[in-house]
Amino acid sequence: MTMLIFSTTQAFALFGLGAAAILVGVIVLVLSPIVRRDEQSELANHEPEPATSVLIKVKQDAPQAIPSPDLTTTHDRSIPSAGSSVQSPTKDSAAPVDYRQIIEHMEQIVFKTDSNGNISVLSSSWEHLLDYTIADSVNQPFGTFVHPEDRPLVDAQISGLLRGNRDNCRMEMRMIARNHTSRWLEMRVKGVNDPERSVIGTLTDINHQKEIEARLRAVRRSLSTLLNSIPGMVYRCKSDRNWSFEFASDGCLEVTGYEPYHLVNDPNLYFQQIMFPDDRDYAWNHVHKQVMLKRNFQLVYRIIDRSGHVKWIWEQGRGVYSASGELLALEGFITVIAGDSAKARGVLEGFHDLIINDPVSS
Repeated sequence: MTMLIFSTTQAFALFGLGAAAILVGVIVLVLSPIVRRDEQSELANHEPEPATSVLIKVKQDAPQAIPSPDLTTTHDRSIPSAGSSVQSPTKDSAAPVDYRQIIEHMEQIVFKTDSNGNISVLSSSWEHLLDYTIADSVNQPFGTFVHPEDRPLVDAQISGLLRGNRDNCRMEMRMIARNHTSRWLEMRVKGVNDPERSVIGTLTDINHQKEIEARLRAVRRSLSTLLNSIPGMVYRCKSDRNWSFEFASDGCLEVTGYEPYHLVNDPNLYFQQIMFPDDRDYAWNHVHKQVMLKRNFQLVYRIIDRSGHVKWIWEQGRGVYSASGELLALEGFITVIAGDSAKARGVLEGFHDLIINDPVSS
């Protein structure tokens, strides 16, 4: 230190500085290291806490503050703060369903009646199907639009629902459109308390379906009339030795003396039982052979009718097969060709031999 002061004094003198300047320089050189040591000691006594401690203090003093990610370690960021406003993402709540829009796009008519049976709510399909305006139809009795022949039953069903005698109802009925034509609808209704008793329901258009059903019934009537006009019986039976009938036309009575219902699906009476005993095996073997070859068959044999008389009959038919070739049933026609007289027997036995020796090809 003495050498430093002496060297500094010589430097000051070299530059022509006076004694006062030399004295100030000496004081600075002596006191400066002391001041620095004191400052370093004071700073050491007031050294700031580690970053983690500061972060915890900040969280406690200001709970709403969100610490900057670069001030914390990965471990610190994984611990949520006590009052943090950051939340995990959640799904949005479901939007409210617009049931009115759904109802307006339905093909079915949606309606509601009040406690008196008057229409209180109608969907737009009402105008499309029946051509009435909703404004002119609301507050009108529901039965006003029902076909007169169906109105008593519909009114009874609606009244029962309003009185609470039943909870729901389903029925087919006709309603009158604005152009005075009738239209078939299927009504499904339910009684509710909202808060007073009322009826809500739907009307589904089934007019096309009813038209198809009507045409099918007309075809069946025509076919039934044709079959019943034939002098003989048309049948369908299972391919078994009992000849279990599944269908027989009204000509069954004329041929066998039995009504069709006696031979159809009756477990106690089969067509095989009324065959003449000597002809049963022959008839079965011949028919079975022909259907296995997928040929039509015809044969002559005897039966004993309900009154006990022997009759010669002629039968022709064919097998009914599935798409895979499986034999499902037999269909054919039977008619009486003669009684059991000696003359007829001789002729028919010859005809019988002719059929057996020259079977009909398919």
